[in-house]
Amino acid sequence: MKNDHIHKVLETYFATLPFKGKDIQVEQLIQLGTLQGVADIVLQDSDDNYIAIVVCHQPWVTKGFAMPELKSYLSATDAQFGILAFGIDPERWIFCENQRNNYFVEISRDIFESRISKWHPHARDSAPIRALENTIQTLRKKIHREQRRIRNWRQLAIALGIALILVCGVFFYHTLYG
Repeated sequence: MKNDHIHKVLETYFATLPFKGKDIQVEQLIQLGTLQGVADIVLQDSDDNYIAIVVCHQPWVTKGFAMPELKSYLSATDAQFGILAFGIDPERWIFCENQRNNYFVEISRDIFESRISKWHPHARDSAPIRALENTIQTLRKKIHREQRRIRNWRQLAIALGIALILVCGVFFYHTLYG
């Protein structure tokens, strides 16, 4: 296999301190709807929850080519973290976080390692995440109220326009025939 050397480097990387107690799966099948893909490396906890998925590519492969593959694996598994490993040099790897709803953010290696060391299955259900979800819900409600208000004004404007046209019609009729 062409990425064996990259796999070995990643397995060594995942054997370091922030990743202790996590299981490493190589060439893990991932269900993508009706299709299946093969993630190069998957980091899991002892309960088989996906923590991070790694997609390995040679250094000459572009990010634009490789990122959709990683995003599809992250979305299909709801894994929180991903790595695009371009070659064996960790400085060329791209670390990202799956923030759900098809939204992914690149993060630094330090942040990645820090969050992995503190990771638990309900990490995304923490107070800051719940606060963000509540804020989003509140903003959605405000948007709906504002849309309803605009719709009411639009209906009033249409009704006034029709009334004005009728009044003008009556005025012209009385002016011409009255």
